[in-house]
Amino acid sequence: MLVRRIGATGVIALITIASIILSVLATLALVIPQFSLEYSNDLILTVSLIIAVTIPLLVAPITVGLCINLLVRLDEAYVNLLKLSITDSLTGAANRRGFFAEATTRVQGLSNNDSAFVGMVDLDSFKILNDSFGHQFGDKVLCAVVQRLQLVLGDDIVGRLGGDEFAFLITGSLSRNRQVIQEIRTQCNIFPLDIEGNGKPILVSSSIGIVPWDRQESLDQALARADDALYTEKDFSRASDSRNSSKLRDRDH
Repeated sequence: MLVRRIGATGVIALITIASIILSVLATLALVIPQFSLEYSNDLILTVSLIIAVTIPLLVAPITVGLCINLLVRLDEAYVNLLKLSITDSLTGAANRRGFFAEATTRVQGLSNNDSAFVGMVDLDSFKILNDSFGHQFGDKVLCAVVQRLQLVLGDDIVGRLGGDEFAFLITGSLSRNRQVIQEIRTQCNIFPLDIEGNGKPILVSSSIGIVPWDRQESLDQALARADDALYTEKDFSRASDSRNSSKLRDRDH
């Protein structure tokens, strides 16, 4: 905590000064009683004080510097490890644990004038994309979804819950949130993605469910409602595609 507040150099200086003061006081306490007042400026006393100042002046910065360097490296390793534990390694989005923790914290900190929406995104026919174009292209699709969501969400949070399933949180004024919701649908419902060796981009589609988050309910409950809305949209799209295919077949006949 002290290193974070005043920096490693500040801590080294502070401990060095404290070491010098304590060393001088200890030296005076040991040396002065052995001399009368008229001999207080004796060479022995002077040399003793010089030694008392020099030793901590040399030893303290080196010792403390090494200790602080070790502590800083341990702290950085801990922060990196903590970040890795809440981050999806492929897409860079929050993983399930990270999303739940951050989303819950953010909603608890909202003012009464702010609203919150929870959304789910599920890629359509992702297995077919993987099987047809390879897992590298599948990974590219997952990263593209996260990038598109992050571009629209700004400071809001997006997480990969698993596989091709994503969740996001939208917070702020109601008017702003409505604009973000519309932009998410524009960016993520259907979008083209280039694939090496293919003459034209591949169209990627996804289903999206978004619901307002009632602060009286848990995040699990809000996500469950968003998931229901997502599958309602997915079922509607399938039914619509089926009707269109039927019309095409009738026209051909």
